[in-house]
Amino acid sequence: MPRIESTVCAAVASLVIAASPALAGAQNAPFDRVFAGTCRADTRLAGAAEWALEHRDALDGAQLRDLVEAAGLSAASVRAWVGRGSADGAAQVASAWLARQSLDSGSARCHWASRGNVFTVLAVPRWIDPANAATTVRVGDSLEYSPRAASGATGWTLVVLRPDGRAERTATEPNAAVHFDAPGVWSMQLLGDTPGGPMPFATWHVRAAPSGDAIVTAPSPAGPVVEGPSDARSLFVSINRDRSLAGQPALRPDPLLASVADERAHELASIDRVAHALTASDGPGERLLRAGLAADRLAENVARAPSVAAADRRLDGSPSHRANRLDPGVDALGVGVARRGNVVFVVEMFALRPRMRGP
Repeated sequence: MPRIESTVCAAVASLVIAASPALAGAQNAPFDRVFAGTCRADTRLAGAAEWALEHRDALDGAQLRDLVEAAGLSAASVRAWVGRGSADGAAQVASAWLARQSLDSGSARCHWASRGNVFTVLAVPRWIDPANAATTVRVGDSLEYSPRAASGATGWTLVVLRPDGRAERTATEPNAAVHFDAPGVWSMQLLGDTPGGPMPFATWHVRAAPSGDAIVTAPSPAGPVVEGPSDARSLFVSINRDRSLAGQPALRPDPLLASVADERAHELASIDRVAHALTASDGPGERLLRAGLAADRLAENVARAPSVAAADRRLDGSPSHRANRLDPGVDALGVGVARRGNVVFVVEMFALRPRMRGP
């Protein structure tokens, strides 16, 4: 049996969850008890929560993450819930929503806000202090990163997305050094090894400025939302377009991979969960073998979002997921998309020489 080199990439959280059914009543919501045992209240999310209330009809996940990062919380993803009704009723529905988010109680952070009878809850599923808060450097500088106060992870990998689009992976043993040898924005992501596969715990950006340039410390605001892919085929086209711009050869569509990816997307949608491994023997490599397939190299991206276009933006903006998309060591791609209400689940499977296993 050929050995499969597997690179799974942490699941991206949903950007927005639809509003709860309308309920009537008082103003002050008892959310403190909702958070107890689920996540830790964190006032750094207050600004983003107020922004979510103001823009509840057109929430932008990228803008939410920018606001959270600007407040000093290096979050890989931000989830938002908006509901209307009474305090007790909204808290009850929010509690049920939080229970479905697979939050790590030790590292998850939450905050709630209200305006009249409209409530919002923001949740950061996983967060870790990268132990270096610098957001600007000079070209030629070096920084070291080491995760602190880790919860729910047994090992760490730092993924660095350079300004030219190249991605580099470095194990933190216990530190990982980054040498900023080119100007521009560098994106960093800490992946933690969890029972569900590699998960992003922190994402942050560092701007490397040439000597003499002004240092800008605030993150750039999210740009306007543009038309994006809407189904598996258009997502495939979008990925190959990005590969072409990065100087990488196009991936060929593989119906075998697509079948495995589609089955997985529907399985995740049926249980409303995102993970690479639902059990100890449920990783992408094991699923490929169970389908009677073999490959020399395998990588997987998984996302949950309000739309395929939103999932595409989040995956492309995540250093580790983009590294899989632009990996020069793969030649085939299968994409699966499944829907559950107002949420879509996307699975991208990348492989080198996928084929039917011989006898």
